Amino acid sequence: MSDVDSRSLTESKVMTSILSVRKLTTGYGKKPVLFDVSFDVEPGEIIVVAGGNGSGKSTLLKAIFGLIAPWNPDAEIIFRPDPTYPILATHPPILNLSKGLAYLPHKNAVFDDLTVEENLRLSGYTLRDREEFAARREEVLALVPALGPLLHSKPERMSGGERQMAALAMVLLHRPRLLLLDEPTAGLTENLASEIFRLIGKLRETTGFAAVVVEHRLEYAQTIASRMVALNLGKLESVPTGALSQSKLAEEAGDGIISVI
Repeated sequence: MSDVDSRSLTESKVMTSILSVRKLTTGYGKKPVLFDVSFDVEPGEIIVVAGGNGSGKSTLLKAIFGLIAPWNPDAEIIFRPDPTYPILATHPPILNLSKGLAYLPHKNAVFDDLTVEENLRLSGYTLRDREEFAARREEVLALVPALGPLLHSKPERMSGGERQMAALAMVLLHRPRLLLLDEPTAGLTENLASEIFRLIGKLRETTGFAAVVVEHRLEYAQTIASRMVALNLGKLESVPTGALSQSKLAEEAGDGIISVI
């Protein structure tokens, strides 16, 4: 295949994908973490990222959201929430959020000393329009009805599962088209972890968002995954969804490459 044909196929893929990452290399200080990472996310897909501790999973999400810059000038991170939108590189985080790209970090995603209601209002501050916020608040509470009785509770007094539901509600206020979730079940019991993944699956069916999910509990993650990827030393390998046990996936994910099918 010629270089022109290859470029044509790549550009065609970008046209249909909600997210395209090309040749991403980045890290912290002088330490590289990700090496020449390329992959696509299609509308409505949930891609689960596996890998060992320190493999670069969280770094990948931060780079996509704009919190960490690529090191190489030829890297591209393209977010296209609607096929009628022009193809543009991702923006600074606040603009990404307004365009439908949302990021839920691994921890400290809620303010413990504020009520759930106050957390929602703080998350919706960028919406400005009070009527728009009120409409989206009602929309979110319909999507996550278990939060209704907890609106006047503070996260510091809530269970891990309830805290995570509150954090999800905060990002859902922005009607994301692509959701980046960094270990959404970290610190949760087995039952709560399973419940959170059921909720994510239900929300995807209801809203149609796509998601990139970093997760170590692969037995639960596989239940909602469209595809699975694994980070190991910066190389790309395939991981068939549902074909491997958690222990085998962890072994093959190793220390840090993105694997993609």
